[in-house]
Amino acid sequence: MLDIIRAVLALLLIFFIPGFMIVNAIFPRKGELDVEMDMLYRGALAIGLSIVVTIMAGFFLNAFGVNPDTGEGYFSTIYITLTLITVSIVAFATGWWRGAYQFMGNWHSKLIRPSPPDPKSLTGPMLKDKARGFEHRQLAEEKFKTIDRISQVEKNEAMHEGETAKYYRDKRLALQEKLRDMEAKMVELEQQEELY
Repeated sequence: MLDIIRAVLALLLIFFIPGFMIVNAIFPRKGELDVEMDMLYRGALAIGLSIVVTIMAGFFLNAFGVNPDTGEGYFSTIYITLTLITVSIVAFATGWWRGAYQFMGNWHSKLIRPSPPDPKSLTGPMLKDKARGFEHRQLAEEKFKTIDRISQVEKNEAMHEGETAKYYRDKRLALQEKLRDMEAKMVELEQQEELY
């Protein structure tokens, strides 16, 4: 069982983790690669980049020649593992610094890093307080998702009649109420920011 776990971890380290961390460091905003298939693109790039990083790490370690103490080269399991882990940690830290891991804000407000502003973004003002800013961005993202859902429900309501139309009308009204609550909360967060 331990051998299977080690094999899975080794495959992840060689074929996925370093590349995924590098992709997140380069493209920190969610949806930056593609609006709908962002994770698919990130996964494909991660696999390709991980293979490249592993090959480059091998060339790098091979350049050191032979270890005089052991008489063996540096291209061995321990050194390649340490190199890939180091690359992954550095890329993760860079990605965190650039705001790629917004979920870490759920653990502690000091772990929140703003992602670079998207010039096409409609999420509103950037708040100075990290915790309020994080909550404001989450509300803004949820707001636009809710607007899309309302639009879809309105189309379904127009296409149906009777009980089905009533179901979609009730759903639309509930979503509109939720949207008003989110907008009110966003305004409240913006006003709290102005007070400080």
